Amino acid sequence: MKNPLLLLLTPIVLLYAAVSFADIDVRSFETNEARDTYQALTRELRCPKCQNQDIADSNAPIAQDMRAQVHRLVEEGKSHEQVVDYMIERFGEFVTYKPKISSETYLLWYGPWFFVAIGLVAIVAMSRKKFMGAQRQGKQGSINLNSEEPVGQPGQSKSVKALLDKYTDD
Repeated sequence: MKNPLLLLLTPIVLLYAAVSFADIDVRSFETNEARDTYQALTRELRCPKCQNQDIADSNAPIAQDMRAQVHRLVEEGKSHEQVVDYMIERFGEFVTYKPKISSETYLLWYGPWFFVAIGLVAIVAMSRKKFMGAQRQGKQGSINLNSEEPVGQPGQSKSVKALLDKYTDD
């Protein structure tokens, strides 16, 4: 008879062994500067498949290919800007988190500021209109409390007195 503990542990050990075959990119560089450039580029470039994930963190096959391409270009001595330009040429502006300002990206860069400006103008116009309306209403309905005349239209107090005298109870 086989040991039941051995039967239980064997699948667990095999499962952990399968994890050890995970794909890990091991890249060697001639200089530390090249390694730093590679790491900066892989953090700066976006995976086309994963949308908002950089190629350093993505496990998509396209991201693996892009990392290999970045490694090759860095080892060839290409500068940071040259590698980014190459990737933009190959995959489009989407691969960068900071697209360049061009006629296609004006709305992206300046659209939010345009809408903020329109909102501020609308707020100022509405508050000014409300303020002016309150001032006009205050001038029309103002009451002079220092006057000896009762509240109402000027000259109205004499006619009110005459009516009151006419209908007084004796």
